[in-house]
Formats: sequence, structure tokens, C-alpha cells
Amino acid sequence: MIEINTPGVDVNKLMEWIIREAEQLPSPESTIGEKKEGLLPPCPEFKPFPLHNELSPLPRKDSYHLRELLNYHGEQFIDNAYLSILQRKPDPQGRNSFLTRLQHGKLTKTDIIGRLRYSREGRIRKVPVKGLSIPFLLHLLYQVPVLGKISRIITAVLNLPVIIKNIQVLEHMLFNESHILKTAIQSHSSYLIKSNEYIETLNKELEKSISSNTKGLQAVTEEIQSVTENFKNLHERTIQIHQAQQKTMEKSLSSLSDKLSVQMHKSSETHQQLVNMVYQIDQLKEALQTMKAFPDNQQLDNTNKKAKKHLFDTMYSDFQDKFRGTRQDVKRRISFYLPFAQRALTTTGDGLALDIGCGRGEWIELLGEKNINARGLDLNRVMVDRCHEMQLDVIETDAMEYLKDLNNKTVSVLTGFHIVEHLSFDILISLIDESFRVIKPGGIVIFETPNPENIMVGACNFYTDPTHKNPIPPETLEFLLKARGFANVEIHRLNLMKEVKYIKDKDMEDVNEVLFAMSKEQDYAVIGYKE
Repeated sequence: MIEINTPGVDVNKLMEWIIREAEQLPSPESTIGEKKEGLLPPCPEFKPFPLHNELSPLPRKDSYHLRELLNYHGEQFIDNAYLSILQRKPDPQGRNSFLTRLQHGKLTKTDIIGRLRYSREGRIRKVPVKGLSIPFLLHLLYQVPVLGKISRIITAVLNLPVIIKNIQVLEHMLFNESHILKTAIQSHSSYLIKSNEYIETLNKELEKSISSNTKGLQAVTEEIQSVTENFKNLHERTIQIHQAQQKTMEKSLSSLSDKLSVQMHKSSETHQQLVNMVYQIDQLKEALQTMKAFPDNQQLDNTNKKAKKHLFDTMYSDFQDKFRGTRQDVKRRISFYLPFAQRALTTTGDGLALDIGCGRGEWIELLGEKNINARGLDLNRVMVDRCHEMQLDVIETDAMEYLKDLNNKTVSVLTGFHIVEHLSFDILISLIDESFRVIKPGGIVIFETPNPENIMVGACNFYTDPTHKNPIPPETLEFLLKARGFANVEIHRLNLMKEVKYIKDKDMEDVNEVLFAMSKEQDYAVIGYKE
């Protein structure tokens, strides 16, 4: 690794210097406090001036006098009238209606009190209001055409001395209110003048404080700018060095990756050769143990032919890893069949679950997690070894030979995932027949294979695996199982390729059919039951 000696700034010393300078600056609180004790006058205290005293609400009593209610005005009058006569708060509609009509002179306070007292609810409450009857009747009389006007004139003439007295009282009250309001304005004006003087004094002192602190802040700012510039330069140099190192490392990694790929390829070939050599040595050992003489050329040729069968085991194992999907993905997809297997095992009494062409053993592992007795068969030695490393019950053998050695009705569940497409027609029929023979009554067979109904699968993806023979349509495999004895054969289409956005045009129906065929399920399975 390259060591860089770049001149820079000691951050710790810089921070100590900034803190020390900041501590020497006077704080705004201390400055203002000192001025309060010396030059600044105390802040003027605001004392609200009472303009008038509102009447307190009427207490709850058994009876009231009209004068008590007439002392109130506006909203306070409406609230007290309701609380006193109806013994409840006014509803919003009634309150707004009476207040509006009172403000526009359409009703008097006596009218409102009378209407509340002699309303249906008021008659139920029966709260006495002394002095209400005669004034309320007169107000009702005023509303009678002609007679009402005459009555109003007579009443006004008779009450003229009282009206004059009330006007004099009102004049005196207005004078008092005007005097109180003038005194309040003078008091508030005096407070505002003192407040303005105090604010001006504060502004002057604040300007002095800011001016005295600005110099120190400017010095700190200049120092910070200098440090920032140094950091910026150091950062740019660091980035340049890092980029140069990264390019060097990328070249080194690329070269190492190429060498590693070559070595891995050689290692894979060497591993396959070692596997074949070990198999030949094992065969030779067996031949030597059974033969008294050294094996002749014919026997050696037979041994070599058996070894050639495993020549591509490693390559096909790598092929499955690339195109089959991860182990977890495969387990997730085939977990669909677990309920079928569990029901069959319950029906047949917990027999054996046999998986032919088990490959990497995902189905065997999945059954084992459910405590189901499962065994796998496969010819690929590399895959069998991987299964053994996972402690899975897998045998390296030909599936047809193994099935022929089994007794009748010994298997509860027989499965083959992506096996039938590798077989010729005669071997496929033999497999179905042997499966029917060894399965118990109530047991099932499950064969999963690529779905050629999906034209992408049938025309292209199926041939990704060069060991595939030919695709089998779902109805064909269903027919073969029924023809060889299985009952209630079901077809399950699985693993939808993708969602399709169809073209909303009647002229594009043919195109939509093609899109539908391209997006159908990629796999299907036939499940047959033995009765």
C-alpha cells in the first residue's frame, strides 16, 4: 500500500483554538444583563386599564324581576334570558335569530323575554318573571293594526316623563364611558411612548454589541475559510490518489479474475478427470478381487465405457446451477406438491416417497423437513456426491433398474421433476408402467415437465438443455397416464412467465392471442392416482 505524506491541518488544535476564542467573546445575555444594571432603564410595566365591568351572570333562582333581565345587553342578555327562564343554554339557531332581530329593532328585550316565558317550553318550566305581564301585553297590542299605533302613542305620552329621565341617565352614562375611554387611551399612549424609548435604547446597545463582536467573528470566519480551503485542497489530492490507486487495483483484479477463470476451468477439468480415474480404479479393484488373472483388454474397455458415462457429470451439474435456479427458488416452486404428497402418505399409511432423477435433491430435502421418509435416484455422480454431503438419502443408479428390483405396491409417492422430456417414448411407457406397479393403492405419481403451450418454452427455452428429447403437450402426458392405469389424472400449470398488457384494439386480437401464448405457465405437472 502506498503511504502518503501530505501537509495538512491539525483538526484537534484548530477546534481547541475556535473554542478558546469563542469563550473569550462576551455572550449576548451577559452584555444585556450588564447594561440593565448600569445604563439601561427597567422595561416599562404594562398595566391594563379596566374599561368597564361586565355584569356577572344571573344566579339560578325560583323567580326573577323584569328589571334584572333588562340590565343585560346583546349576547349576554340572550344567554341570561335562556338560563333564567328556560334553565338551559340557548341553542345556536334560537340565539342567532333573537340576536339578529334585537339588533335590527324588530324585537325588544321585553318581547324576547315574553316569548321565552310564554313559549311551550317556558310554560312547562313556569319560572315567574315579575313585572312582565303588562309590558308584554302592551307590546303584543302594538302589533295590532291601527289600534296598535294608537296604543303606542298613548303609552309614549303617558311615559314621557320616564323617557326624559332615562335619556338624562343615558347621557350621564355616555359621558362616564367617554371619560373612562379617554383616560385609558392616555394611559396606553404613555406606555407606548415609554416602550418606544426603551426599544430605541435597546437597539443602540445592540448595535454597539454587534459592532464589538463583528471583528472577532470576522477573524474566526477568515480562519475557517482558510481551514476550509486547506481541507478542500487535501480532499482533491486524496481523491486523485484514490482514483489512481483504484485504476491500478481494477487492472490487477481484472488480471487476477482472468487467471482465476483459467485456473477454475482447468480445475474443473482436472476434477472430472480425477472422478473418472477414481471410478476406473474402483472398477479395476472389483475386477481384481473377482478375477484370478489380470483383466484383459475387453474388460478394460468395458470399464472405460462405464467411466465415459460420467464424463459430463460436472458440466451438467454446473449447467443445472446456471439454468435451473437457486436451491431456494426450486424448493419454493416445488413446495406446491407437498399437500398432495402428504395426503397420499396419509392414505397409504406413511410409505416411501421415491424421487427419480432427483438432481441436487431439493425435493428430498423438502420432504425431510416435513419428517417424510424420502429417497432419491440419479445417475449423475457429482450431484449424488453433493446430496451425500447434505446427508440426503440418494442412490447413484439407473431409475428403471431400481424400479424393476422393487416389489409391487411398496411406494406411496413417486415423483420425477423434469425427467420425462429426457426419455424416448418406449422408455417413458416403461417408466409409467413400473411406476404403476410399485405404487400402493391410494398412492400418486407426479411428473413435472416444461409446458410447450407457452410458445417461448416450446420453441426456444426447451432446447436450452441439449439432453432434452422433445416437448410433451399436457394432454398427451395425461392420456398416457390414464392409458396405463392411473385414475383421476390432474393437470396443473405452474410458474407463470409474466403479466401481459394486451392491446385494446379489435384488429389486434390475433396479436393478443400470441401474447397470451407467450406468457402462459412455463411448466406443468400431471398427477395420477392409483385406485
